[in-house]
Amino acid sequence: MYHGDVPTIRLTARALDTLPLPSRGRVEYFDESLPGFAVRIFPSGRRVLTLLYRMKGGRTKKKERVDIGTYPPLSLAQARDLAKKLKAEIQLGKDPRKERDPARPAHATVIMADGLTVTQLCEAYLLHPSGGGKLRAASTLPHYRRLIEAEIVPAFGHRRAAEITRTEVREWSERLAEVKPIVANRAFAVMRRSYEWALGRDLVQSSPFVGIHKPAAEVARDRVLSDDEIQAVFSALRLERPIIAGLWELLFYTAVRPGTALAARWSRIDLARKLWEVPVTKKARGSAEGIGKPFIVPLSSQAIVVLKLLQPFSAHSDYVFPGGSPRRAIADADRNLFSPQKSIQRIRETTGIHDLQIRDIRRTVATGLGRLKVTPVTISRVLDHTIQGIGQLTHVYAKYDFLEEKREALDLWGRYVAVMLKAKPECTGSVARSGQRRHAGSHVGGGEPRWRQSSLLEPE
Repeated sequence: MYHGDVPTIRLTARALDTLPLPSRGRVEYFDESLPGFAVRIFPSGRRVLTLLYRMKGGRTKKKERVDIGTYPPLSLAQARDLAKKLKAEIQLGKDPRKERDPARPAHATVIMADGLTVTQLCEAYLLHPSGGGKLRAASTLPHYRRLIEAEIVPAFGHRRAAEITRTEVREWSERLAEVKPIVANRAFAVMRRSYEWALGRDLVQSSPFVGIHKPAAEVARDRVLSDDEIQAVFSALRLERPIIAGLWELLFYTAVRPGTALAARWSRIDLARKLWEVPVTKKARGSAEGIGKPFIVPLSSQAIVVLKLLQPFSAHSDYVFPGGSPRRAIADADRNLFSPQKSIQRIRETTGIHDLQIRDIRRTVATGLGRLKVTPVTISRVLDHTIQGIGQLTHVYAKYDFLEEKREALDLWGRYVAVMLKAKPECTGSVARSGQRRHAGSHVGGGEPRWRQSSLLEPE
């Protein structure tokens, strides 16, 4: 269909993202469901949603145009709603080009590029397929959003993106680096990426990040716990609630990331087959359409015992580490344990390992596997790392999942830890014996645990 000499299509968000760019000039597509509503596409990729209309008087009146906004940050649904409101005003005899709210700037039914705030710019980057949609790891987008909300929006959120200067960016990032150097670098990188993306889509004319670099020098952390320190941590876990002790022990037995463990669901764990299916974590592991594949974690006998001991504490939830108390009248069935930070500080004080971080566990397991003569390729598979040089080959052509090799490696590590803890009896059975006022039992290296439950747990 055509609107005069202009094509009319079913205008959807998918169509907006996939319509071809003109080689020169601009091309316009009208929406078949809302007369006069259209999108103009420029060679740069900029897409402007617009409305053509006539005031009362029929065809004797000249057609007028009002630009509704640039897509993104304005969504198609928002633009269509605004267009309908404008058409209703036109029916009442109000010309949208003349009848403007004096409190609003020209074309204020829109969020034009010149008035784009930093918050709107960052949000548009996160939502657009060419921005946040291209991030390879599924966990990266929430991380970016947290940085934007916690660090960028408080500093610049209400300001127009076009008026931010290099001096302001440098001073903000350097102040943040004095307190949180790593966070400063990550927030700096997210804001810079957002501006680079907006610059490529003509949403801003320049970037305040040109010529400046991340504010803090980073040294890769290489802290690995010794066997004595592992024993000390397991001993300290005896004083923790079983659900907290279980989190730490599961990290030691599986080498997964803390965030992965906190998001674990019982529906993804098969105790009979000793498998844990972690949902899509990397688009790089998926198809060309970005639909990723799950990562399979084989569970050692030690990990299985920990999970079985944890089952009574999360019977009210699908989460392995639930945040809702089962003693409440209405359980928070969909709330998972959010942060183990308090337990980290307690374990530091109990063990005397003042530089302990929970992410050291994953590095410690990888180092321990190397000492046990596990091959680097298998260690990378256990950690769910992309192997440099052969990542494309393995993801696209080699479909073997190394499940048996991963299982052998984690079983070997589990037995090693069990023997280590047997050498120091007070370290054994951290989950079963944690929260001594509430529970008693033993599981590492022992037989079937006995769990005497006198009360249920409160969340961290």
